[in-house]
Amino acid sequence: MKPDSGYVGLAGKTQMPLHAKIENPFHVADRAALGRCLEANVEGYAELKQQLEAVDKEHQARADELEAEAYKRFEELWEPQNPDASPHEREAAIDAFFKDAGLDAFMDLWRGAENDISAQMKALVDRHFKESGHDGAILERDEGGVGKKPIKTYIAFDSTQVKSVHNRGTFDPNDPRIMRQDGVRGSITFGDNEILNRLSRTVQTSPPLSTRSASLCQGYGKPRGRR
Repeated sequence: MKPDSGYVGLAGKTQMPLHAKIENPFHVADRAALGRCLEANVEGYAELKQQLEAVDKEHQARADELEAEAYKRFEELWEPQNPDASPHEREAAIDAFFKDAGLDAFMDLWRGAENDISAQMKALVDRHFKESGHDGAILERDEGGVGKKPIKTYIAFDSTQVKSVHNRGTFDPNDPRIMRQDGVRGSITFGDNEILNRLSRTVQTSPPLSTRSASLCQGYGKPRGRR
């Protein structure tokens, strides 16, 4: 979730005003600081990250070889016979040569190797969080992805903590539905440690943030003198 309705560069532009109940968040400066914290405090995480980097390095080298071989064949066999081809035809032909060289299948293999290690990393982090006592996180400057405007971001760890402003106004710990409409909408009660105020917050559709931190990350990477 983000604190205003401004567009921040995500693929999805549909937004929804929300109430969120986050009573014990941890604070972190950005994703880079979060990564450093996980490496320092989650046992086994740093080793898996090194494995992931090694897999990427190895597979990138082979992918470069396959791409170079395919492009060489394209230049030798296709380009001389199609000097007047349009950019679209040329791109389609290159893709066909890449596929014939086995690049597509190799990329699937690479993604599978990455996903196996990433799943192990996520399992470590999820277990760590279950023991942390935190129910959310606040990233002061979350860039998220290429082209996304850095923005303060609020993360609820459970779907039952977030409700549409158009629902009946209660946080049912057993109901993950964000648009629960039964009954009459009433006031929403936050805990004594209120983090988000009672004004509507907005969320912009995007892939969920899969990485979370724990109590040892509180304030990790934040400049001196800032709360």
